[in-house]
Amino acid sequence: MYWASVKSSLKRPPLSRRLVFLCFLWLAACGGDSKTPEEQVRALISAFEMAVENGSLKDASTLLGDEYRDQYHPSKAAAMRSLFAYTRRHRDIHLFTRIHEVEIDSNERLARAVVLAAMTGKPVDTEQQLLTLKADLYRFELSLAWDDGEHGWRIINSRWQRADLGLLTR
Repeated sequence: MYWASVKSSLKRPPLSRRLVFLCFLWLAACGGDSKTPEEQVRALISAFEMAVENGSLKDASTLLGDEYRDQYHPSKAAAMRSLFAYTRRHRDIHLFTRIHEVEIDSNERLARAVVLAAMTGKPVDTEQQLLTLKADLYRFELSLAWDDGEHGWRIINSRWQRADLGLLTR
């Protein structure tokens, strides 16, 4: 019985972090109508960042559309398996992100966002700290679609490549 409780506690982030994240999602959903589409997309990207840092695959999964695919994953399930493996290999994941641009189509049904992200093993607050760590920076180009149901914006595709840390200062 003891080992089962230890094992289950290792799988989930502390309850307080999960509650904060769920409150964040609830507030984002309730305030969705008062936010612009760009603000909603930015909130979704921040929620995804928080889910990855907290190791919550369930929360990350809700932010991807059912039709999600990318250059390495033919489906959402395949992408989630890769994210699961990554979070298990790296106990402490901290993301340093900068949303470079957000474009919303004229019908407000599709969006594109460019995000610069570095993954580190410890918290980073400034670009200078990233330079000191010699962290790898990636440029993500996200495609999002509006879901008329309760979900709102969802990521449906992403492309990424390594980027130069100098992009953060531009």
